[in-house]
Amino acid sequence: MTIKGIVLDVKEIVKVLKCKCNEERIEYIALGVEKYINRILDEAEKQVKDKNRVIVTENDIYDILEERNVPFLEFLKPKNNE
Repeated sequence: MTIKGIVLDVKEIVKVLKCKCNEERIEYIALGVEKYINRILDEAEKQVKDKNRVIVTENDIYDILEERNVPFLEFLKPKNNE
């Protein structure tokens, strides 16, 4: 979806979540992400006034969720097995 130059594909985000989460968590996480996406868009819209275009990427969403201490972030981030 494109809103005033902000590019954000919600379906792609949900597709990524389905790959990274166990099935029983998907519905909860998807609902939570939808809730926070609106806040992300609000923040990005403010930035549009200063820039010609803002692209909200998967990493941007992770960063904003992390800043807000979203409790299910551990299910969103790719796991680093080191």
